Parts: sequence; C-alpha cells; structure tokens
Amino acid sequence: MRPLAILILFSFLFPHTEPIQKMVKIYGAVQSGPDPFGYSVDCLKDCYANSTCILAFKNSNGNCSLYSIPSSTVPLKVVETPGEDGSWVAFKDLNFTFTTSNGDVFTWKNTSSTTWSFAMCKSGWTRFDRSATLSVCIKGVNSSIGLSQASAVSTCTSLGAVRIGVQTVAESQWMWDQVKYLSGGANMSSYWIAGLRFCDPSDKPCDMFYFWDDLTTGTNAIVAGTFRFDYFYDSTPLWCLNILYQEGYTETLKDVYCEGFQGASGVFCGYQLVF
Repeated sequence: MRPLAILILFSFLFPHTEPIQKMVKIYGAVQSGPDPFGYSVDCLKDCYANSTCILAFKNSNGNCSLYSIPSSTVPLKVVETPGEDGSWVAFKDLNFTFTTSNGDVFTWKNTSSTTWSFAMCKSGWTRFDRSATLSVCIKGVNSSIGLSQASAVSTCTSLGAVRIGVQTVAESQWMWDQVKYLSGGANMSSYWIAGLRFCDPSDKPCDMFYFWDDLTTGTNAIVAGTFRFDYFYDSTPLWCLNILYQEGYTETLKDVYCEGFQGASGVFCGYQLVF
C-alpha cells in the first residue's frame, strides 16, 4: 500500500448506531466486476449508511458508484492507483473484511501488492476461507437413492466440483447440521466426503487420513469427540469417510467401506473460489 498519507480512516457517527464503524480510503479504482447497485453524490456517507454496501468508488470525473456483495460469481476487483487523477475507493470496515447483517464475515483477498478482490460462491454454495490463499465453496447434495462412492464422485463432477474433504471441526459441524437439515427429519443419514485412511493395515486403531481433493490439508477435523470409528467390519477395512447424522449422537465423522457402502444419502461437493 502507498504511504500512510493517502490512507485515510473515516469514522461517521449516526444516531443510535453502535459500535462506530470505519472505512478505509485509498487512491484506487474498480478494475472489473459486477455492476454497481447504486450511485451517490455523498459517496462515503451513503456507503457507510447502507448495510449492503462494501465499497465506494469515486472516479476521476467525480462520479461515485456503490458496490454490494457480488450476487454473481464475477469477482469485484480493485487496484491501487498513483492518485494523480484523484480517483479513490473506500472499503467498508477495517482489515479489509465485511460482516453481513447475519454475522457472516468475508475477507477481501490481497491478490498482489496493489490489488484486492472480493468473490462469492454460486447461489446455494457456502464459502469457507481455509487459509490466507485458499477459499472454497461447499454444498451438500441430497440423493433420493443410496449413493455409492463412484456415484458420489460423478455427482460432484456434474456440478463442476469435486467430492471435498473436511478441514476443521467447525466445517464438520456445519456439514453435520446440513445432513440433518437436508435429510428431512430422518433419524440417521450420511453423506460422502473425500478422505482415505492412510495407515499400515496392522495399525489398529489408526486415525490418519489423506485427502486427495487438492483442497483439504491436514487432519485438524479428526479429533477426539468428532468421530465414531469402527475401523473394521469383521475383516473388511473401513477406510473412507462419511458425515453421519444419527439421532442421539453428536459425533460428525464415520468410517465406511469404500467400495461396498452404497447407502449414503448424499455427498459434499466443493470447488476453489477464484479471486
């Protein structure tokens, strides 16, 4: 970012508004993205007062455009400029984050030293920021018939996605809630996720898993209290993962027979959110 002289923090106090929010103003311009939702004469004040506004842009002609969270998959991209033409942008909230009215927090991605991008998932998909450089969109897809592993994979492929793994305990809880909701009140239901037990067959028990979706890393989601593993059914290894909702239980993860299990009610699909 350019020297602090052009980084201006604005704080507006409106009656009955707590806490006081701020906006970050820099020399810059909207590089590309969806159409603005409105135009304004009092650029900063109007964006600040509008709960859906995430960015105000005043161009070199003095015209102000207001932008909201993109309703399409087209990212909103902003580039820092030298400032000679007088154009500027103002981001809602500090630290380049935006909090919606229902409490969801979304972050602008600093895609280079002078550019930022804000992107949203396709309708019906939920965004998870897995790291500073990776965000994914996840959706639970219900099936009216029992899904095998192969059918689960093809279901996600047909949506332009992959069968995705689980990154954190919070994600596994969200998936568990989704299975409960999408199953329509069934007392037990499970959804496929990516994940393969990665152990020597003689290691019993073993809770190490490998995720092949290229979107999931580590096993932070697999901790005591989050899983109910059987490891083997007779002599058959249970090496694949499901999200299992079962009435009366709170664990989210269950191991299943990779090739033989065909009773899943759905699958969790995901794709990388491109900024």
